[in-house]
Order: sequence, then C-alpha cells, then structure tokens
Amino acid sequence: MATRYEETSNAWWVWLLYGVSVLFAVIAAYVLCAAIDAEGKEATGLWIVFAVHAGGAPLMALLARVFSQYRVMFDGSTLTFGFRTWNKSFGVGEIRSTKTDHVSLWTFTGAGWRVGRDGRVGYINTFGTAVEVETDARTYCFSCRDPDALVRQLRDAGVTGDSN
Repeated sequence: MATRYEETSNAWWVWLLYGVSVLFAVIAAYVLCAAIDAEGKEATGLWIVFAVHAGGAPLMALLARVFSQYRVMFDGSTLTFGFRTWNKSFGVGEIRSTKTDHVSLWTFTGAGWRVGRDGRVGYINTFGTAVEVETDARTYCFSCRDPDALVRQLRDAGVTGDSN
C-alpha cells in the first residue's frame, strides 16, 4: 500500500546533547590532569568527578544519536511515530481514537520521549499542534508538521475521534 503521510526531520535540540557531551569530555580531561597531581582525599574526590564526567560524555553522545532523527509515517494501515531507535507502531485496528492537541514546553516538560503529568506518553520533537492517539493500553501524543491532515487520514482509514 502506498504511503499516505510521511515526514522525517532532525531534532533541533540534539545539538544540545552533543554540546553537553563535548563539555563533559573537556571537564573530564581537566579533572584528570588535576587528579593526577592531587593527593589524599582531594585526589579521591577528583577521581569521582572524573568518572562521572568521563562516563557522561559517551552517554550524552549515545542519547544524541538515539534522538537525532524523528519520523512520522502512516501507510493507510500502520501508524509509526518516534525517534530513530525509540518509536511506536500501531495498526489502525489498535487505535481507539485520534484528535489534535496542543503541546507546549510545559505539557511534557521538554522535548524527546516524555511521560506527561496526565499519564500520556509524548514523542515530542517540536511544540505546537500535535496528534493524540488513544490505544487500549495508553494514550500517546506526538509532534507532526500537519496534524490535521494526519488525523483526517486516520479517520478515513476507520479510526474514530474528533480533530478539535
């Protein structure tokens, strides 16, 4: 079946994660030099700071890679949304309802994969109008460039709900 809706984008905020990764690496190198010259308790504290930053640098780089590409696709029977290696897919029969919603920085307290205060799971790449889908297990909210078009296509495929 031909793709009805597809968008792929790079998450703008991933560069912040790469920046934090580089910052952690620089701090780790600086603290390592200081720890080599230190003695006693001071050295122990510096080695702990080094270990945290040396471990944090590759972790931040890994997170940046995981969240670097965002994709939404609906082929008429399956809806897929999320990040490169962290995404969700649902068949039309698994979706109970759909509608548009507005997400702001405060809705999910940030971007990326988030759990909102109301229990919804968010795959947030940008803020503004988004798509909400409800399944038997959970409600998801995700960023989309043209949420009205996607909700319309989901409804045309048999999913109920309103696009408020």
